[in-house]
Amino acid sequence: MLLCFEAAAHFGSFAKAADELSLTSSAVSRSVQSLEDFLGVKLFKRERQRVFLNDIGQNYLKSVSELLEKLEIETALAIARSSKDPVIKLATFPTFGSRWLIPRLPEFSQKHPEIVLDFTTGVTSFDVHSGHIDVAIQYATDRRPNTHSVKLWDEHLIAITHPDFDRPEETDRSWISRQRLLFLRTRKNDWDIWFRHQDLDLPKGQVGPVFETFSMLIGAVRAGLGIALVPHIYVQEELASGSLVAPYPHAVKSGAAFYAFCDENRREETNIRILMGWLQSTSVC
Repeated sequence: MLLCFEAAAHFGSFAKAADELSLTSSAVSRSVQSLEDFLGVKLFKRERQRVFLNDIGQNYLKSVSELLEKLEIETALAIARSSKDPVIKLATFPTFGSRWLIPRLPEFSQKHPEIVLDFTTGVTSFDVHSGHIDVAIQYATDRRPNTHSVKLWDEHLIAITHPDFDRPEETDRSWISRQRLLFLRTRKNDWDIWFRHQDLDLPKGQVGPVFETFSMLIGAVRAGLGIALVPHIYVQEELASGSLVAPYPHAVKSGAAFYAFCDENRREETNIRILMGWLQSTSVC
């Protein structure tokens, strides 16, 4: 009944709702009528071939839509918990995936060939309660409700430049204030954190260039566009080889940390437990 009601409300037509649900128009109409009889109120105004929600129906639709969405999520989670599907849907940031995770995956695949990873990337937070993601790796400032988390490491930010930059004398902390600073779109406060650690004020008028991902930010530094602030784990190899340079060698804590997250109710699922455990053990190596 609820599915018929929601579809009829969405399309404003029993016939179109019937097409959506692969039912007959009369079946949808009877279902809605049964719901109205059960509730003891009318939910629609009927005009020829169209139907329109009345005030009661509009309020009821909000509750029904929330209920059906929650039911869909719980159904997906229930299927995932009972399934022997070897696929784990893993979400993380693009730069973390390409620079830290993927180079270490051969070890995971060798140890656990029975587990298949399906990757999703993005630049904002991931919802491990949606039923669409099993495990997410991202940085956060704290743990989250109804979520099992494994801390991988604290995030340390380091300023990087092209090797050809004229770098400062070791004691000249004001040098960086006169350079072009590059920014990450989703984390424009990172430079403020760095300058506070140096007991310096963030230079006024430093608003860009701005980039979407850390990979683009690192690429901009390689091209000589300016100085960027990035997590130290992303550029360890470049700093060791000299293809990038840290004018100030000490990284600073951002106040956030990298975590692996999963739904609290799914933490004991075999494949999720294996992946979370491997991530934790690998992060301390």
